[in-house]
Amino acid sequence: MSGALRLRLTGDTPGSADGTRMRALTYDMLADGVRVGVCELRPERTWAAEWTGQVSYTVFPPWRGRHYAAVALGLLARAAGAMGAESLTVTCRPENAASRRTLERAGAVLEGVREVPLAHPLRRSGVTHVAVYRIAIKEG
Repeated sequence: MSGALRLRLTGDTPGSADGTRMRALTYDMLADGVRVGVCELRPERTWAAEWTGQVSYTVFPPWRGRHYAAVALGLLARAAGAMGAESLTVTCRPENAASRRTLERAGAVLEGVREVPLAHPLRRSGVTHVAVYRIAIKEG
């Protein structure tokens, strides 16, 4: 990986009163000033977050394999910690080996593979199971 990765806040979308949509902080991932991906932090822990997670990330194809997502996860954990979170839930599809390696590189611990409830929007989109990871947030 060349250069330090930093996050630039590009949006803050409020959550819904009924909890079906979580607040989302959207960031660009910048490496040496170049936009290499995007990520999102959903700081509140809700019922939906247990299956969708509190974080999402995408590294653009030319920049993959450089561990930018793992670094971004650390930066997002730091931001969540500043908001009072003690941990973050991050999920991916069980068959997504690249995401699972990224999560493990970032220090996330696998809690298990869970079945998505029938009432959850993910299930309606065809996702039946998710691998659930937890990232502990260190003080300091």
